[in-house]
Amino acid sequence: MDALAIATMVKDVFGGAVLAVDQPEVEPVAVIEPANVAEVARFLRETPELAFDYLMCLSGFDTMPTEEDHPARNTPEEDTGAPSTETAAPALGVAYHLFSYSHSHRFAFKAHTPRENPHIPSVAEIWPAADWHEREAFDLFGIIFDGHPDLRRILLPEDWVGHPLRKDYAAQESYRIGDACAQIARGW
Repeated sequence: MDALAIATMVKDVFGGAVLAVDQPEVEPVAVIEPANVAEVARFLRETPELAFDYLMCLSGFDTMPTEEDHPARNTPEEDTGAPSTETAAPALGVAYHLFSYSHSHRFAFKAHTPRENPHIPSVAEIWPAADWHEREAFDLFGIIFDGHPDLRRILLPEDWVGHPLRKDYAAQESYRIGDACAQIARGW
């Protein structure tokens, strides 16, 4: 089954929970209402004709544009191709890439959540591999996965301020190195 057929099947079952299908001609990605992520994920895993038993990747992302994304143009003629400033509010999001070993098909979906209070249901109960993926997205983007069994930082120290992969992250002037790191460095 191809990804567009799977997206259509999910839309038939969940209706308004599927907000859109991005890139339908290339690699379809269903955009899911954040509150329905766990319900859709369980459907994708437990429906026999889909059987998505492998979570290949779960990644956080930030939709806030930066100057590198849309560099300034020099002349009005060059500016005609500039993206519209009337876009959706910048958000955080999570992308899920799935694979079915029994059917050898792939599918991807994503969900956006507001920057100010970023909550998405956890899928760690559905795919245990999501445990560390969700912790990484929490650590680096600040996305809170409701229902996660152990949501805490995984890469940065517990006392780290902020989430460094957010595009609005302000780098700190200095960083405290934990005692364990300092001891290891002195031993070299």
